[in-house]
Amino acid sequence: MINLKESSFANYLFTPKSNEKVFIDIETTFYQLNDYCFFLLEKTKSEFKKNEYDYSPEGQAKAEDEVFENINDVKIPTFEDLAEEMGEDINPSTYQFGPEDFVDFWKDNYYFLTPANILILLYFNTEKSLKNLCVEFNTEKNNVVKLRLKPSHNTSKIEEAFKYLNDKCNIQYTPSDDVKLHLKEINKIRNNFAHGDWDLLKERISKIDLIKSFKIASSIFEDIEKSFMMNK
Repeated sequence: MINLKESSFANYLFTPKSNEKVFIDIETTFYQLNDYCFFLLEKTKSEFKKNEYDYSPEGQAKAEDEVFENINDVKIPTFEDLAEEMGEDINPSTYQFGPEDFVDFWKDNYYFLTPANILILLYFNTEKSLKNLCVEFNTEKNNVVKLRLKPSHNTSKIEEAFKYLNDKCNIQYTPSDDVKLHLKEINKIRNNFAHGDWDLLKERISKIDLIKSFKIASSIFEDIEKSFMMNK
């Protein structure tokens, strides 16, 4: 589902219960990312709806009425005019893009490219925030110069971070089946995007609810913080 709320109205974002700076920083990144994604989505939706209306029969009729009302003040550009302005030849018989193309471009942006980018950004933000927790709560931090999470062939950096928190940070956290399945699905989306598997990517994107994705990512840090507070 294509939906997000501005952070001041969003009840699906991580809100820490402790005063630990690392959790407050994670909260800040969630709010920052959410608002960026919200306004990106709203702008994309606005452009899609505008093009959809402009090139609809109703929108075209309105445009024609406006042209005829001001016909004496309007100079309709010819292809020669456009060629001179652009500094190149334009052949009407080979001109590729029509009104329907612009509608399709923005529809694709709204329903596919923008949600895909949002999910990938959310995935990387989750990965980065987990790594920050690993660095902050590592019980052997005096020996840590630079933490590198090294996933095996069958695991992700996020899964390695969960293991690291349990083994090195005294934070007992096991993701629920819902969290595991969702993270695997977003990881597949990331891989599809990276490898250009657009057909698979579009199919997966159509089944994803953006608010649910943010909510699941937030729940990870809520549960980790609970474990931290219990062991404090």
